[in-house]
Amino acid sequence: MNPRDVVYFILKYAIWIGVIVGGFYAIRHTKSVRTDSTDDTAHPYEGGHPYWLQAETPTSANLAVNIAVAYHQPDQIDRDRIAWVAATEGQRISIIKRTDREGFVVMVDGKEGQFQPATIKNEMAEIRVPKGCVFLLARGPVKDSLEFGPIPLRYVFGKL
Repeated sequence: MNPRDVVYFILKYAIWIGVIVGGFYAIRHTKSVRTDSTDDTAHPYEGGHPYWLQAETPTSANLAVNIAVAYHQPDQIDRDRIAWVAATEGQRISIIKRTDREGFVVMVDGKEGQFQPATIKNEMAEIRVPKGCVFLLARGPVKDSLEFGPIPLRYVFGKL
């Protein structure tokens, strides 16, 4: 075997080893969340399928209103849920009865919020979202901030 063939042989197998190792690294460092097939909170997505999360860890600096996030249900840490950020730290949020038609409206800092789930059944007095927390609203009848209040960021583990 001449030296040129040896170099070609080594390079060819080094590239294959790099592709395999890189593939395993990418799979290991990719996060996903799977909702129950009966969980319709993932609208407009379908429940029961994995949703790939962005690599960026959610923080108060990179979360904004109307972003879908995955979070651990605070009273049952092994339950993963999907909800939308209705308000971030420092914002004021309330739920009031509509005057123009039936239903309720989510108010954020005195203005109508971007995310308006139809499942809201009661009014809520205005609160200010504390530092290190977000106010999450899900589409369906799921345990979100309507039950737990502002949810600490430590429970939010990904952005969709």
